Amino acid sequence: MFPAPIQKLIAHFQKLPGIGPRQAVKFALRLTKMSAGELKAMSADVANLKSVIGECKECFMLFDRPQPDSFSLCRFCRQTGRDANKICVVINDHDALTIEKTNTYDGLYHVLGGHVSLLDKEKNRNLNLLALKNRIASRPKESTEVILGLNATAEGQATVLYLEKLLADSGVKITRLAQGLSTGSEIEYADDQTLINALKHRR
Repeated sequence: MFPAPIQKLIAHFQKLPGIGPRQAVKFALRLTKMSAGELKAMSADVANLKSVIGECKECFMLFDRPQPDSFSLCRFCRQTGRDANKICVVINDHDALTIEKTNTYDGLYHVLGGHVSLLDKEKNRNLNLLALKNRIASRPKESTEVILGLNATAEGQATVLYLEKLLADSGVKITRLAQGLSTGSEIEYADDQTLINALKHRR
């Protein structure tokens, strides 16, 4: 068994999504090989994270918090040239930035913060679902489009169905990414051309 300090690090790393026991052990052991200066810099960055990062009050994307805190919107929500009547719903910031990288989409985003769970209703309370519904309600129905930019996985499709039902009475146009994304694929791993086609042929 590893010494107690290593066990604590392993436990911390295992709290991260997608990190299993073996990867957590590798990360913890790698830290023991780093210099005291590197560890000090890393711990300072982690400790200060909450104070230097802001969450957009509109779309929930993360952004560099200015000093002093002069605004509470991310760079996308502050850009005047973007189409405010197009909202692409994504699971996380990474998916939004992946779509943005295609230089095809000119609308806004809405970060859910996770997939909808059909079994754990309590978990869904931590998602930005009500905020999405309220956000859409404040926009003109006839010209607003909500693009469900979710993964073509079982979790993603379940979330799509949930959102379509949630927004059914909103009166806005609801579209999905075209199946340029193969079944089971995740947005962050899709190449640019696949995403461009998925956006262009959304339905």
